[in-house]
Amino acid sequence: MNTRVIIADDDESQLDFLAKLTKALRPEWQISAKLLNLDDLALAIDEQAPDLVLLDVQFPTRSGIETIKALGSICDVIFVSGNAFNAVDAFECAALDFILKPINSSRLEIAFKRYETRLANHRTPAYKPQLDYIRIRKNDDLMMIKLQDVLYFQAQHKYTRAVLANEELLLRMSINEVQQNAPDYFIKSHRSYIINSRKIECISRDELNRVQLKLKERHDVLPVSKPHEHVFYREGFFSLEL
Repeated sequence: MNTRVIIADDDESQLDFLAKLTKALRPEWQISAKLLNLDDLALAIDEQAPDLVLLDVQFPTRSGIETIKALGSICDVIFVSGNAFNAVDAFECAALDFILKPINSSRLEIAFKRYETRLANHRTPAYKPQLDYIRIRKNDDLMMIKLQDVLYFQAQHKYTRAVLANEELLLRMSINEVQQNAPDYFIKSHRSYIINSRKIECISRDELNRVQLKLKERHDVLPVSKPHEHVFYREGFFSLEL
């Protein structure tokens, strides 16, 4: 299992220590990025599409918890902190685990096993039912929306925006929950977007050579992050329905 990990801590010695400890415990894992500040975290997540983030809570400008809340559901996150009072906020942010500094190998091993167990449980079902409708609340009504009519889903903090040709609705689910339940023709193009592949009209590159998607029924141009480019930007006969 080629797990991609991003590690972020404003203390360089702690950052190096976490990276070395991770490599010692899981040499097969790939450390995709080591970050000293939170400003680069969103970009690194877009470019690297990590499976796991090891994130310090305290940074000079803002907290790691606030940053993850702003980014929405992205991947599994293990928070580390020198302050035990941060644990409640971390788990309210749906953290996979919270480790109190100083960190040792046995405690980090527990966190890694928790990640592997969750991943194994998530992969256990061999059958995924193909759903046809989604119910979304609109004022006091529950709207029955055909999934084939949804152009794309976009993460909106802990909720998700469902975009149709002439309407937008807010779904009280995270983007990860949507991905787990959406039919196979919905493909993730970016940490914040899940696209209905049947609604793609054109796949192109912008002036900065970034892949982007143009849809059939709206003028929206949607981003494709680098880890997902190979799924979309290729010539010949193929199916996006995995």
